[in-house]
Amino acid sequence: MAGWIKLHRSIKEWEWYSDLKTRSLFIHLLISVNWKDGKFRGKNIFRGQIVTSYGKLASDSGLSVQNVRTCLKNLMLTGELTCESTNDFTVVTLTNYG
Repeated sequence: MAGWIKLHRSIKEWEWYSDLKTRSLFIHLLISVNWKDGKFRGKNIFRGQIVTSYGKLASDSGLSVQNVRTCLKNLMLTGELTCESTNDFTVVTLTNYG
């Protein structure tokens, strides 16, 4: 990992800001996604994406697996991210990473 992220003060006006778990997971994802393109098991993983699992996100963020599922559902509902799941892993894409 390298670099930094820019977090604008207007995030306080974001609809999920008052939901501590969703906000926490979103910020965790912001600092965890790929900052440059790469590959994972022959699959292209682009900037703004991360290969992970619900269990890994729970472990890394301190949330329960059920909390992670709920937070991801919230963030997908409002278009902040998309998730593509396989039997082995999930690719999370932050839709407006750039």
